[in-house]
Amino acid sequence: MTQARQPALLVIDDDIQILDVLRRTFFDQPWSMFRARSAEEAEHILREHPIDTVLCDYYLPDTNGLELVSRIRDRYPSMPCILLTGTQETEPIQQAQNDSLIHSFHEKPWNDDTLIQAIQDSLETSPLIKTPVTKHPDNTEGKSW
Repeated sequence: MTQARQPALLVIDDDIQILDVLRRTFFDQPWSMFRARSAEEAEHILREHPIDTVLCDYYLPDTNGLELVSRIRDRYPSMPCILLTGTQETEPIQQAQNDSLIHSFHEKPWNDDTLIQAIQDSLETSPLIKTPVTKHPDNTEGKSW
């Protein structure tokens, strides 16, 4: 008999203190947590591990969170993505939510219960195993990052 795997959350933030706070906050939750400090590191984790939901900071050292989420959703169209932001400029983030690019967004400092509920909701809508989009060989979406 095959045992179902635990859902997996990928948290992307360049601030190690934020990653540590989130690790402690999610300690008792029924999902495993992968951590990345850059878009490059996140893309590597997504290639190597089945991820069910992404929680991404808006500001990253090598891109912004919306650009990374857009690349993730190109490759994994059904991947729920949640954005964390400390910016006051929420218009592009709200537009991304209206366009269904992101599942939800939460401002820093966030409410733990609200964020946990958002992750649980996104996990319920996420297929457990993500398979990259495969398109015609000359289409870059089917190629590796």
